[in-house]
Amino acid sequence: MYRGLFGAARRAPVVGAGSNKLEVTRVGDNAHQFSVLHQCPHPEDFRLVRTITTAAWQRFFIGNGWRLTDQTLLATDGLQETIPDGALPSPAAVLSLTTLQLGDLELQRLAARALNRAYDQVSARAFYFPTRILALERLVGLARD
Repeated sequence: MYRGLFGAARRAPVVGAGSNKLEVTRVGDNAHQFSVLHQCPHPEDFRLVRTITTAAWQRFFIGNGWRLTDQTLLATDGLQETIPDGALPSPAAVLSLTTLQLGDLELQRLAARALNRAYDQVSARAFYFPTRILALERLVGLARD
């Protein structure tokens, strides 16, 4: 259960309810889903978050950066080394934060690899990367433990 916009208690929405197929089309599609579901104490919610998280890492994080969609219109669409926050938090940073909270070591290594890239760009324009900086702080906290 979580509190909706006006304080009404609601069950977190389920992605792909009624089907066995998990479909993720853009890296930002499920950013809100991650932030809501990781707060739910139900085991099936954690399994769903782990499934979505794994699918997102497989589809959108390539060795040199992030692709924003798995259906590119141009063959020359490149990867982005990092995705800054905009009106909403960076979907890549939200994915990294969620991954660090799941406790899956293999996925945490992917998050660490992604967060350790583009340090110069992030440090030069820190104002545009608050969610990523929060994820880096969590990563450093995990390394200390």
